[in-house]
Amino acid sequence: MSYNPTTGPDFGLGATEILADGSEGVFNRLLATSTAGASNGNFRGPYFTCRKSQTITKIRTIVGSTNQVGATLCRIGLYTVDASDNLTLVASTANDTSLWASAGTAYDKALSASYAVTRGTRYAVGHLVVGASQAPSLAGFTLLNGAVGNTLPRTGFLIGSQTDLPSSLAVGSMTGSNVMTYAALVP
Repeated sequence: MSYNPTTGPDFGLGATEILADGSEGVFNRLLATSTAGASNGNFRGPYFTCRKSQTITKIRTIVGSTNQVGATLCRIGLYTVDASDNLTLVASTANDTSLWASAGTAYDKALSASYAVTRGTRYAVGHLVVGASQAPSLAGFTLLNGAVGNTLPRTGFLIGSQTDLPSSLAVGSMTGSNVMTYAALVP
């Protein structure tokens, strides 16, 4: 374990990773040892603390062995996280039903508008697929159980029955998620 004065203790889990292309992974990609299945209408994702101030233009996600088929909506959102773990949408991708359509593929999806992230600020990246006859599996990992993800501050979030990205989410409307999906913020 190390200690970063900006982001606090670094236990490895949830520690971001700066990649050679300047992008920042929401956790170290070496932890993405399996895939996490997305489910229709389930909006979920990991929390993380940025280690690098930069303007991002894209968000990268990676499909595992199962691609999506027949989706009517595929979107990714970047959220700020307040001290109570409430989420506010600050950047997002447009709907793209070709997103996550090929297994084993990394997708760099452009944001509708660039966004300046700030070092030391807590964010969450969420993904949503709706209407798919087959939901994709995304690179990531699963924690032992939901109680780990539900302890404040949360490591991940989940809210079901969504038809589009919510503009904000109150902590009481979400449950913690033990499913951690990998994403990277791309300049």
